[in-house]
Amino acid sequence: MVADPKFRSAQLGILVVDPTTGDTLVSHNAGKLFIPASNQKILTGPRRCTCWGPTSASARPSPPRARSSMARSAATSW
Repeated sequence: MVADPKFRSAQLGILVVDPTTGDTLVSHNAGKLFIPASNQKILTGPRRCTCWGPTSASARPSPPRARSSMARSAATSW
């Protein structure tokens, strides 16, 4: 994966350790410190709101699930 060209500009850190022996099986930038994506969202989310203005969201229940055609045909064949 690390050598795949589509990840050339990605910042990856990988550490795989055998839990039984403690041996390192794979290591790539294992000691490098990264900003986790979830922390980055905390910083960019509020900024997005101030740039784009207020937004609204509404929640509503999902519509009832349609019965499958097999169940429908079985119910109507009686």
